Amino acid sequence: MLDEPVCLNAPIGFWEDIKKYSMKAILYQGGSTGVDMMLGKNYEMFTIPHHATGIHLTEKGMDVLGNYVKEVRGVIGYEVPLAIDHFGHIAIEDCIRFCTMS
Repeated sequence: MLDEPVCLNAPIGFWEDIKKYSMKAILYQGGSTGVDMMLGKNYEMFTIPHHATGIHLTEKGMDVLGNYVKEVRGVIGYEVPLAIDHFGHIAIEDCIRFCTMS
């Protein structure tokens, strides 16, 4: 969703940090995240509680996420359980809003 325009909003500068430090972790070649990855700003970005990021879904974000869940349900059918419990560091209020969408 980071690359889909107008789906999320966050505090100024936060997206840049997420992209910078998340890519650093994704591209890390040392197996598990090593000590060097957990120093300074890296530590802050990896350990911030999900509810404290300030990231919120916009109305468009709610629609995009809802369509994604519908597409998955269309593929797996209703006989298979579908867990939709982790879409990233999104505020709890938005998770509740998303779960109560009709």
